[in-house]
Amino acid sequence: MSRPEFDRQTAIHPREIGIGGRLIGNCFLDAARFIEEMVKYASVINADGTFIETHPYSELFPSDSENMLELSKLEQIIKNLDRYMIPTKLMDIVIVSYAKDDYCKSLTENCIKSILKSENYAEKLFNIIAVESEHGVKWEYLSDIVHTFEAPLPYGYHKFLNFGRKQGNSQFVALCNNDLEFKAKWFTNIMKASVMESDAISFSPICPMTQSIYKIYEHSGNIEGYEIRKHISGWCIIHRREIYNIIGDLDERFHHWFCDNDYSMELQYHGLKHILVTDSIVIHHDKNIGKTTERVITDKNQMYDMTSGSLPIFQEKWRNKWRNKI
Repeated sequence: MSRPEFDRQTAIHPREIGIGGRLIGNCFLDAARFIEEMVKYASVINADGTFIETHPYSELFPSDSENMLELSKLEQIIKNLDRYMIPTKLMDIVIVSYAKDDYCKSLTENCIKSILKSENYAEKLFNIIAVESEHGVKWEYLSDIVHTFEAPLPYGYHKFLNFGRKQGNSQFVALCNNDLEFKAKWFTNIMKASVMESDAISFSPICPMTQSIYKIYEHSGNIEGYEIRKHISGWCIIHRREIYNIIGDLDERFHHWFCDNDYSMELQYHGLKHILVTDSIVIHHDKNIGKTTERVITDKNQMYDMTSGSLPIFQEKWRNKWRNKI
């Protein structure tokens, strides 16, 4: 029997894709996204490699015909591999810091140390970007993956976060306070949720002290929602970097209050899915209100802008946007 003519078909079997000996469930995305998600997960669990079962002669395997992919699609992925491969680091972690005294310095130091301890391969996974308001303070002594940038004063939480995330280019971005404690595998579990909830673009970890008020507890699944503190924690927001192609920069008219409210409204306005990941645990030590900003805020007008002065801006913005959308 002569060799069959090459028919430009190959097989991808989502039921049989193995990553370091682990199996991924019956999810089938478009080819590029599917391969990207599998490689990402392999990196997170430190797998030895990633394999996709293929075969060039699909007509010899009729029982698997529904799983066949046109080779031309796979060729395009290979040709433009740099478009689909994830960056060397998976996440840029932006931390807003003001190390004005020993206490505030200890907050940022403990936060960064907890990140470094939270994953076995933190140096391969993260870029830590510290946006520092105290002139001359550097954080590079903690790790080679920590990079300090002087904050573009005057203070503005959204302004600082926009500045910080533009210093990196990783696929995921975490926007963080400095009074956080990252627990083991918080990132691994965010990545698992991003695979299983492939249509989600935004994520929050759980803080047992915060979400328990709403009777939401650790390890209770992935919960979709947009309610502030219940689903969206302004002290730690994680999203795919592509979100900025949709919502643009964070609105810098919001200096502190209403930052998380505005972010929630942007998600809802654009129909973007947000998930609270209850397997990802980050403790927010939220007894530091005022202690980390009091010298950055220099006058009463600035304090007003940072707090209640944002309310009329928020109301007008979203009243007009929803009216125009209708």
